[in-house]
Amino acid sequence: MNILSINSCGMKKRHKRVWIKDLCFKHNVHFIGAQETKMTRLELFRLKSMWGNFNFNYACSMARGRSGGLISVWDPNVFVKDNIWCDESFIIVKGLYIFKTLTRPEVRTGQVSSA
Repeated sequence: MNILSINSCGMKKRHKRVWIKDLCFKHNVHFIGAQETKMTRLELFRLKSMWGNFNFNYACSMARGRSGGLISVWDPNVFVKDNIWCDESFIIVKGLYIFKTLTRPEVRTGQVSSA
């Protein structure tokens, strides 16, 4: 499972969310932990624009004023949440990583085309 941890310094600007989405796509990220989101209310559209689609689960701790804010976003096909603990300074997501065995090494490294 690939994990991206990033200090976003705010999530309001679209180009920043698109940059995070591109990082996730390029590196096949399954779980994002973003800090300093500065989000004072949850907007699913912003999470979608960061993740790339609506196939995600999330946990968040909203910013207090103009600082703080934490968001964890993950692919529910790869990580199944069991429990979440949140505070203004942390998010703990307990769950199960669904390991999918790939038999051929070239599939694991992305060297095989589906065409």
